[in-house]
Amino acid sequence: MDVILTKEKTLLTLLLLVVLVILIVALLFINWQGLTKNRAETGLDHPNPALRTRHYRLSAETLFITLETLLNNFPRWQILEADRRTGNIIAQRKTSLFRFVDEIQISIKKIDQKHVALNIRSASRVGKGDFGQNARNIQELLKRLDTQIASKIYDSLEASGYFEGLSNKLSAHVNRLALEIGPRHFARQAAYNKAAAYISATFHKAAYTPILEVFQVTEVPLLTQVRTDPQEKDLLKDQDYQNVVATKTGEMDEIIVVGAHYDTVVGSPGADDNTSGVAVLMELSRLLQPVKLSRTIIFVAFANEEPPFFRTSAMGSSRFLKLKDRRGKIISMFSLEMLGYYSDAPHSQSYPPLLGFFYPDRANFIAVVGNFASRTLVNTVAQGFREIGTIPLESLVAPRIVPGVDLSDQMNFWKAGIPAVMITDTAYNRNPHYHTTGDLPATLDYEKMTEVTKGLFRSLLQLGQVLGLNEDERFAQK
Repeated sequence: MDVILTKEKTLLTLLLLVVLVILIVALLFINWQGLTKNRAETGLDHPNPALRTRHYRLSAETLFITLETLLNNFPRWQILEADRRTGNIIAQRKTSLFRFVDEIQISIKKIDQKHVALNIRSASRVGKGDFGQNARNIQELLKRLDTQIASKIYDSLEASGYFEGLSNKLSAHVNRLALEIGPRHFARQAAYNKAAAYISATFHKAAYTPILEVFQVTEVPLLTQVRTDPQEKDLLKDQDYQNVVATKTGEMDEIIVVGAHYDTVVGSPGADDNTSGVAVLMELSRLLQPVKLSRTIIFVAFANEEPPFFRTSAMGSSRFLKLKDRRGKIISMFSLEMLGYYSDAPHSQSYPPLLGFFYPDRANFIAVVGNFASRTLVNTVAQGFREIGTIPLESLVAPRIVPGVDLSDQMNFWKAGIPAVMITDTAYNRNPHYHTTGDLPATLDYEKMTEVTKGLFRSLLQLGQVLGLNEDERFAQK
C-alpha cells in the first residue's frame, strides 16, 4: 500500500510540475493583455514608441489627403467618414477570417501654420480581447504612412535639384582622404588623426556638433599581435584611436546607426575600402540635416576595422557599443562598406560557392546583406532603393558562415542582437584593386555612388519616420 501511495504522490508531483511549467510558458509568451483589452490608441507618452503621437511639419491638408489616399488602397479597410475641415477620419478594418470589425478613428490637429499632430484610436466592435490586433492596426497604418511621406518628400527634393553636385562632393572627399592623406592606420598615426580631423570638420560644416570618442588598446588582443609585423608591434599599444560621431536628434530616443570605417590596410590608399563608404556617410549626414525625423540617427566613422584589429575587441565598432547609455536604444544599423567600384563587363562579378546561380554576372549593382535576424531591415533598405529605381540592387539574407557576409562592422551589432545590414559593392568579389596600392580614386564610379547615396537617403527617410522638412534650412547646405 505504501508503495502505491508513493507512486501516486510521485505522479501527482510530476503532474503539478508540468502544469507549473505550462503556466510559466503561458505567462512568458501569451499576450494576456490581448485577452482583456479590445482597443489601442496613440498618446504623447505611450510606453510603446511605435504608438506615440506623431508631430509632422506638414500642412493638415497634405497629411489628410495622404491618409485618405492610403486608406482607399488598403485591403479590408474602408473609410466611413472623412471631414477635411475638422481633420477627422473614421474607418473600419475587417479581419480576413471571421470578418470581425475594428473601428479606427484618426484625428489630425493643427498646431500652427507648419505643424500638425496625428493621433489614432482602434477599437474592436466584438469581443473583450483582441490579442494586440488594434495596436497592430495602428502600427500598420503608421508604417505605410511613413512610406508614403518618405516618397513625397524624396520626390519633392529630387524635383527641386536637391542632389545636384553630389557626385563632385563625393569625389572631393575621396580625393582628400585617399590621395592627400593616404593610408591611415595604427602605423601611420599622423595620417590616421588627420583623417579623423577631416571627417569631424565635415560633420561640423554640415551643422553637427561632432564628438571624437577616443579609446586606447592597452591590452593588445592575441589575434592582433599574430597579424602584426614584429617591427610594428610596439606601435599598437597606448595610442589614441578615435571614432568620429555626429548625432541628428529625433523626437524619440530610438537610434539608427549609420557607420563606415575610415581606416585602411597597410600600404593601400583605400579609395574604395573604405573611403567610398566614409564619403557617402558624410554626404548622408549633410543631406539629412534639414529633415525632421522621429528617430535619432547617429553617424559614426569607425576606427580599427581593418587587420590587425578585425574580429577583436579593439575594433572601433566594438568600443562604440560598449557605451551602455546608447546600446539599448539602437534599433538598427547600416554598415557602409565599399560603395564605389562597378563594371558592366560580362563575368565581372564573382560569388561565394553556389550563389552565382542566383545573382547576375555583371558587377553593376549594389548589394544589401543581412543575417536572418535582420531580414526585415534588409527588405526596408531594398524597398528604399527600388522606390527610386536608379541603380540595380541585389539583397542577401544569410548566416555568417557564408564567406563575406560578416566582413565589416555590422558583425559587432549582430553579436549585440541588433539588426544590421551591410551595403556594399561586394569588395573582393569584383574589385581587382582590393587591399592593394591600386585602390585609387580614379577607379571609382561617382555617378553610381551618387545613386547609392540617394537610395540610402530614401531608406533613412522611411526608417527614421520622416515628419517633414525644415523649409527655412532646406537649401542652406547646397
